[in-house]
Amino acid sequence: MHAVAVIMVFWLLPLLYFMTSLVSSFPGVIVQFSNNNGVQWQFLRELDFGSFLDSQVVTIELPPPAKTPYTVFRWWQPQQGKHSAQWALDDVLIGMNDSSRTGFHDKFDGTSPLRHNWYRIQGGEITVDCLSLDTALSFNSDTTGKKPRYAESWDFEVSGSSFLQFELSMGCSKVATSSHGVRLEYSTDCGRHWALLTPECVPPVIGCAGYTMSSVYTATQYNRWRRVTVYLPSAANSPRTRFRWLQPHFIPGADGWALDNVLLAPGCPWMCSGHGLCDNGCCLCDRGYGGAHCVPLAPLPSILRDDFNENLAAEQWPEVYGAERGTLSGEPLKSGTALIFKGEGLRMLMSRDMDCTSTLYIQFSFKFITKGVPERSHSVLLQYSVNGGISWLLLDEFYFPTSTDTLFIHLPLPTSAQTNATRFRLWQPYNSGKKEEVWVVDDLIIDGSALNNPPVVSDSFEGGPQDYNWLFYPGGNTGLYCPYQKSGLEDDESAMVFVSSELGEHSITTRDIDVNENTIIQFEINVGCTTDSSSSNPVRLEFSRDFGATWHLLVPLCSGGPQPSSLCSTELHPASVYYPGTTQGWRREIIHFGKLRLCGSIRFRWYQGFYSSGSSPPTWALDSVYIGPQCQDMCNGHGSCVRGTHCVCDSGYSGPDCSQPDTSNPDFLKEDFEGRQTGRKCMGGAVDADRFRLLSGGKPSRKCGIMSSGNHLFFSEDGLRMLVTNDMDLSNARFIQFFLRLGCGKASPDPRSQPVLLQFSVDGALTWGLLQDFFFSNSSNQARLVALEIPLRARTSATRLRWWQPSENGHFYSPWVIDQVVVGGSASGWGPLEDDFSSMDGRSWLLYPGGIRMPVCGSDGAAFAFIEKSNTRYAVTTDISLGQDAFIQFDFSASCSVTNSCYGEPQNIYI
Repeated sequence: MHAVAVIMVFWLLPLLYFMTSLVSSFPGVIVQFSNNNGVQWQFLRELDFGSFLDSQVVTIELPPPAKTPYTVFRWWQPQQGKHSAQWALDDVLIGMNDSSRTGFHDKFDGTSPLRHNWYRIQGGEITVDCLSLDTALSFNSDTTGKKPRYAESWDFEVSGSSFLQFELSMGCSKVATSSHGVRLEYSTDCGRHWALLTPECVPPVIGCAGYTMSSVYTATQYNRWRRVTVYLPSAANSPRTRFRWLQPHFIPGADGWALDNVLLAPGCPWMCSGHGLCDNGCCLCDRGYGGAHCVPLAPLPSILRDDFNENLAAEQWPEVYGAERGTLSGEPLKSGTALIFKGEGLRMLMSRDMDCTSTLYIQFSFKFITKGVPERSHSVLLQYSVNGGISWLLLDEFYFPTSTDTLFIHLPLPTSAQTNATRFRLWQPYNSGKKEEVWVVDDLIIDGSALNNPPVVSDSFEGGPQDYNWLFYPGGNTGLYCPYQKSGLEDDESAMVFVSSELGEHSITTRDIDVNENTIIQFEINVGCTTDSSSSNPVRLEFSRDFGATWHLLVPLCSGGPQPSSLCSTELHPASVYYPGTTQGWRREIIHFGKLRLCGSIRFRWYQGFYSSGSSPPTWALDSVYIGPQCQDMCNGHGSCVRGTHCVCDSGYSGPDCSQPDTSNPDFLKEDFEGRQTGRKCMGGAVDADRFRLLSGGKPSRKCGIMSSGNHLFFSEDGLRMLVTNDMDLSNARFIQFFLRLGCGKASPDPRSQPVLLQFSVDGALTWGLLQDFFFSNSSNQARLVALEIPLRARTSATRLRWWQPSENGHFYSPWVIDQVVVGGSASGWGPLEDDFSSMDGRSWLLYPGGIRMPVCGSDGAAFAFIEKSNTRYAVTTDISLGQDAFIQFDFSASCSVTNSCYGEPQNIYI
């Protein structure tokens, strides 16, 4: 087939050395053609010097008469008897076909000459450079000339199925500036006009397919060899389209770049999904990808989670520009370091490809900092790509006219993003310079797959937290905390500890867990490792149904007042808020979900707060966390549930459900808070640990007394006010009695004070029933004796009691006092009573203010002597079963400690 010439192209260089105002006086250069060997010449174009003051390319499309097998051309400047201006020609091309090739593939390996695919190459040569494994087209000359560097292809036929692929490297191991980029352009008019192959599209532009970077490649992104695959716009579709890679400006001896494996072709399906090289219509897939479309051969990671406290992992974040890890003037965004984008030029964070077929969301903490009102193009774009970064789709745009607080960003993934190879990027198209329009990212998660939500979380923090159980734990590290107060059930005493001095957020958040009415949450917690109660900086156990967008208390406060929650209809209980100062130190909490009406995918967190420098919240720790199916009878509150299969019983209990005490529970309790017990362990020196398992908010004191002398339990601290007994055998008990004073001093207590509740539990504190509530009133600050008969539902072999004053926020308006607590008696009757006071029987004598056992008045042995200071002196027996023939008999003596005369000898009492 004969080639049919369609254009002529050349450079015209006017050589003028005089004023340009005289140019118009010179005749132009006339371009003509002849198809009869110069006998006749026909006009093609006149090139006037006024239009060509600088050298430029001239392109002339040939008319049909000029397309003959014997056409000649001439450039002619008529002299007309005058001196003519000088001019020059260069790079003359007369050629091209009416029908162009549909593509080409050039590996620059010498198998075909450059002129076969390239019309012009300026400043480039084929060499091994730029760290290439073989030869490449390298533009790395040290010339000081000002001519641009470029590679310009021939015209090719481009259709809707065509795409362009090439490998590019910039810098070539030498100095490279980001301002000197390489432009990829196309022309459909034989090089007369050029346009960027991919024009930039950034906010607030509308009408483009999606926000994207232009086809101007800089050393920032391409400082190593990278493959680029480009969608060809419809405007590039033509019978004759040419391409050029142009570097218009550069520093001589620097800013080098190189091309390799340039491919223009139709036919490779899906452009190899961005993970392969197209070769003769077939995809040569990257490692790890295969098939006709280059899909992952094995499932890619489906979860990405980063708190940016460590150096960024290249396998997770292959591209990071304009960012560094750090804090905001020493203050963390959440905890530790965050990723701060404040560099000059390109700012971008791009993830690896992930298997998002079941992924539900992407979320992160975000903060935007600006001095003025930024332009819309300075917003931050969150995008995703499902074809290896060839094209990007928008998830959301973050534009803020002013600086923001720390925001929680949560975005559900659209169906189009749920593929087996999806990548994400955060990109700020423009900024005003270094440290301007700064944005910060922390605690980023791409997750939410129901496939990754097994219904069990179990972690003892031995050897560190199990990362698959937790999203983040800002401020926390594993270590020892109050180890002397541990229960001793675990061999390992390590816990997740949140130290007071750690800046930022103190919290720990589980992954999303599928829960139902049979789920329990069980954990051990210690706030403060102190006996001093406080309402400041408690730890809240919360849950979220919406992947962390909103949080609610897992257990609301149910205090018996106007019911704010339907969950309070069956039981009164504290909220899941844990204050400093629980005397027992480590507490095991067990919460059953049956009464919480929670089901589905839920995440949980223990949250204390966010703390800046100068703050000093109490240190706290978490241990032995279990969330999952309940064990048999929830271990009756006397053991730890292990993965829903079996119980590990507390010391002193056994059986598959930990319901069998090794020794019988005591059937009697008597406490005057004097601390006289010897050989017994006390909780912080306050109450007998063998009788009481928890004391918070109160301490033995002589303030605001009930009795004229001695200690009582004075509840005046903020936080949690509660006193809980150990389990007792009340199956045959009859009464509970104690002195109570609500308020202190002569003034009436604050009417806003919540009542004190007396409750009982028969299942190891899993549930609580109400015995009596005691309200503050104008007269409640007068001490009174409370005596209650134990109801049948509380008469079990394992009953515990608690006195508890509710509070919305840990603050209280009035103190209260309790003293002389007695629990016992005999429902079937007690008697007879006979006592010679040789030993003190606490069961027989419930109250005896001012009394003491000692020899007196010449008695034979000890007697019951009332000689101690007290407003009133009396003795009260326990309940005694009496018949009609019962009688009382006792010896009595009065004033014998004052005079030598006695009214009688105090010896024995018999009833």
